[in-house]
Amino acid sequence: MVGNTITIKLAFGEVSRSNLPLYQYDYGQILQIEGVTLPDAYEVHFSNSVIGTSKTSVGNADGVSIPDEFLLSGEDIHLWLFLHTGEDDGETEYEGLIKVYRRAEPTDIQPTPVQQDVITQTIAALNAAVDKSETNVTHYPKIVDRYWYVWDAENEEWVNTNVIATPDAATIAQTREIINDYEE
Repeated sequence: MVGNTITIKLAFGEVSRSNLPLYQYDYGQILQIEGVTLPDAYEVHFSNSVIGTSKTSVGNADGVSIPDEFLLSGEDIHLWLFLHTGEDDGETEYEGLIKVYRRAEPTDIQPTPVQQDVITQTIAALNAAVDKSETNVTHYPKIVDRYWYVWDAENEEWVNTNVIATPDAATIAQTREIINDYEE
């Protein structure tokens, strides 16, 4: 393995093994595939098991990224090279296995790039929601010419709801009482 690149030489009809292992928590790994003529873009399906679900990564001439989540468990990584042979068809052509050695979990573990991207998107969504709620709190619904108006934060303007503001029975009774007291 050179830097963050590991190589596997695939052979038709057998499970190929990478020449060097990976270690648990070694994120950002790129797989280079040898022994096969590859198209400009290809699919590699990764999993920590031969059953269940896999995750697809698209590769190119520079290689294919090994999904970081498969390096968390310390389990070996199974891979299947999936090649498209025509319009809408494709099939698994080669199978491989990358040995992953377990190691002690780092105490200062940082989020993987995928996790960091999710964290960044979540923070941005939360900040947008806070901004919107702060705007809405300062713009309570109001009555103008007997109609309810609400604040449209996107267009930054008051919008007539065409709902007539009618008081409830208690408010009407209280208003009549005040008028009667005033007239006496």
